[in-house]
Amino acid sequence: MTEPNKPLEQMTVQERFDLGRSYYNEGKFDEAIEKFDCAIEMSPFDSYAYNNRGLAYFQKGEIEPALENFNKSLELNPWDAQAHSNRGYVFTEIGEYEVALVDFNIALSNDPEYINGWYGRADLYVKLEDYEAAKADLDQLIVLLDGDIPAPVIELIDIIESNLE
Repeated sequence: MTEPNKPLEQMTVQERFDLGRSYYNEGKFDEAIEKFDCAIEMSPFDSYAYNNRGLAYFQKGEIEPALENFNKSLELNPWDAQAHSNRGYVFTEIGEYEVALVDFNIALSNDPEYINGWYGRADLYVKLEDYEAAKADLDQLIVLLDGDIPAPVIELIDIIESNLE
């Protein structure tokens, strides 16, 4: 990662946010959280900073702060498909499947082309053993992926197909 060429105090909100995303992409979640904190300090109504800080907490396995950040993000921007989908992943992780389904449904209603929403809901349907619904979501996802199907999707396809036989 390229280190910033100016002190944090002189950075704009966007620069702080971008630095947080860079740290996140490198798997440096504590550093990412710190930069998102700084962005939020400068711009407390930035729903995307809360959403991304929630992702960093979730990657660290810290469920409560992840949920708090996704909730705040959605309080500021209730139509954000990413935040709904991300919160759906958290609820799936903790076994709150019905609540997760609501979030994935809202995410996909707000953005029908949101790939992570389709994958998350398909994975949730597998956990609910609703393989027909999972297959329908994966069919939609495959169309959106336009032939570039990543390994996790292939694994989910295999699980679904083996349960539909």
